[in-house]
Amino acid sequence: MSRSIHISVRAKLILMLLPPILGLAYFSVSQVMSSYNLYWEHDKIQSLSQSSVQAATLVHELQKERGLTADFIDSQGKEFATQLSVQLSVQRKLVDAEIEQWDLRVKLNSTQDYGSEFAAGLAKSNRQLMKLVPTRAKISNLSINAKDAFDYFSTLNLNLLNLSEALPKISSESSMGNRAAAYTSFLYSMERAYIESALMAGVFVEDNFSTVNYQKFFGLVAMQSTYMNVFQSIATPEALAFYRNTLAGEYIAETKKMRNIAINSAKKNSIGVDSTHWVKMQAGKIKLLKNVDDWLAADLLRFSAESTEAARSSLITVSVIALIVFMLSVLFSYHVQNYMVKYLDYVNDIATSIAAASAR
Repeated sequence: MSRSIHISVRAKLILMLLPPILGLAYFSVSQVMSSYNLYWEHDKIQSLSQSSVQAATLVHELQKERGLTADFIDSQGKEFATQLSVQLSVQRKLVDAEIEQWDLRVKLNSTQDYGSEFAAGLAKSNRQLMKLVPTRAKISNLSINAKDAFDYFSTLNLNLLNLSEALPKISSESSMGNRAAAYTSFLYSMERAYIESALMAGVFVEDNFSTVNYQKFFGLVAMQSTYMNVFQSIATPEALAFYRNTLAGEYIAETKKMRNIAINSAKKNSIGVDSTHWVKMQAGKIKLLKNVDDWLAADLLRFSAESTEAARSSLITVSVIALIVFMLSVLFSYHVQNYMVKYLDYVNDIATSIAAASAR
């Protein structure tokens, strides 16, 4: 009978203690999974941040090749065509080196982790990159006009820059999303600055504004302003301070001045802006933009790395705490159950002894 009561009591105690233990296990696992999902998200963001920065670096080199390509095609038959050919050859090698780095970066990532939109954009960019070699051949043979070559590089650049739009979409934290969106907006504006520089160099050489070029010019200026406004509205105070301190001085002031002259002279026979001076000022301005680009890229990579490390540390901490709490709960329940069983056995033994004594 004692054995029967012993088993019955133990089973009842186990059934009493099982629900809270299972509940604790459920909430512990839920907390660990939540921390894991946050870490996985940050890990994806860090990887995509690296890809976005790598794409921007490739675009920067493609922008320089685009400019040299336009100059090379326009120099047909001129004395400095050979010099431009050498410069273009050197720049192509720099682009090829960046493409190799880009290919390595793409292979490290599972594109499906960033959504179907990113995967489609990456496929589109890769298709454009596959056209680079045949396009270069046409350029070297002077069998393509400057506009078509320029448009090819511009389309390729925008396709690569579009990939960075996936960053703010996969981040659930506004601080990371805003940094990514600000960086993307700045890159879009910078690409238009390159195009404006090339467009207006030709306009000032011709000393005349065609209707088409005038519309393109206004569109480029408007897009730069729009993207910069977006950038300034969501960038961090540190990013804004660096941007404002960097984009100041002669190159920026002269750009505004020559823009205003071009706008006011649009309907006149002559614009009166020295194209050499424009090219010099734009080269300086683009260097300043690149400095901001580099700062934003470094800040994005630093912040994403710190966020990933913080999420990783949090995951480890939560997992360890959950495991310790669960084990302590099980041990506590085990000891309580043993104590209760022993106590009830003791009470049962006393009751049995009293009953036996009474029977005598």
